[in-house]
Amino acid sequence: ICASLKKGRRKDTMDVTRANFEEALACLEGALRSASLAFVSIDEEMTGINFAQQDLGEVSSWEDTTRDRYEKMRLIASNFGIVQLGVTAWLREARVMRAVSLNIYVFPSGADGEDVLLSPAAVEFLDGHGMDWATWLSKGVPFLAQDTSSEAQQQQLLPPPMQLRRRDEADFAQRETKRVRAWMSSSSSSSSSEQLTNPQQRNR
Repeated sequence: ICASLKKGRRKDTMDVTRANFEEALACLEGALRSASLAFVSIDEEMTGINFAQQDLGEVSSWEDTTRDRYEKMRLIASNFGIVQLGVTAWLREARVMRAVSLNIYVFPSGADGEDVLLSPAAVEFLDGHGMDWATWLSKGVPFLAQDTSSEAQQQQLLPPPMQLRRRDEADFAQRETKRVRAWMSSSSSSSSSEQLTNPQQRNR
């Protein structure tokens, strides 16, 4: 399934950065298409799971309804970022289960990415469990939120603006643009005048 993972082991793990993302993606696709696939599990390491001065009991309470729980988790997920995305494909081989795990470092993409909010408690916890912050910051796989990604894709579909390098072409374009604007302005004025003087329009 994955060329860089040793076969025969019960658990294969790959740390994924932007450098080996394409290889990891092919690895995951192969595992998902495998006839021995049993199920897939997903985990995240986030930059925070609760806000400052907020007790965990306020985030998760036995008295919460499903809607209450969803709204609390949605608020946290929409404010904090993801450090790692873990995806594990579980393959049933003979009488044993084999796990193919990808630990994907992710980091918001450039100027179009969202700001990252860090919780000191979360940073301390992750740091104590071996989180490689340098890899996250410098090698994390870039990503965009769905709405921002859609806008970026639309921008890529637009043709590049035309650049007129010759002076005569620029003068011609400017002259014709003024003519079109004047025509549109006069057409708009004529239409408004016609509506005021047309008796059929007044009788409606």
